[in-house]
Amino acid sequence: MDTIVQILKDFSERELSFFYKYRLAQYTPETQEEITNFIFEKKQISLDKIEALLKSPKPKNGFCQRCGSDKIFNYDVVYSDPAFKKLSYYQWEDLKANFNKKNQIECFVCGNIIENPNETYFDKILKFIKGN
Repeated sequence: MDTIVQILKDFSERELSFFYKYRLAQYTPETQEEITNFIFEKKQISLDKIEALLKSPKPKNGFCQRCGSDKIFNYDVVYSDPAFKKLSYYQWEDLKANFNKKNQIECFVCGNIIENPNETYFDKILKFIKGN
């Protein structure tokens, strides 16, 4: 069995709906076909049901603010003090190699960035206002 289908077997119908909406386009056409076949043929989830699940209240026990899933992963990103971002492009490229790395947390299901070390206070306020 293909790797992506093996991963998707552990997803709830709600998680599959969010994965379909937010992640499908990131895959190759062949993998997209495997994903859609799994969702529509194997799991028998219709587009109407996907739309309904996308609008349903999110579970309270999940980590992700968008879909409520607890399927997350993390990776290191270059962290920079916001003051350094005011430098010119060339100064920024020279300094970037020496910056520290910090952990970024992302939802595997919908791609929502849960924790972004480079997000400014202003970005967080805008995100809160938009409801993301």
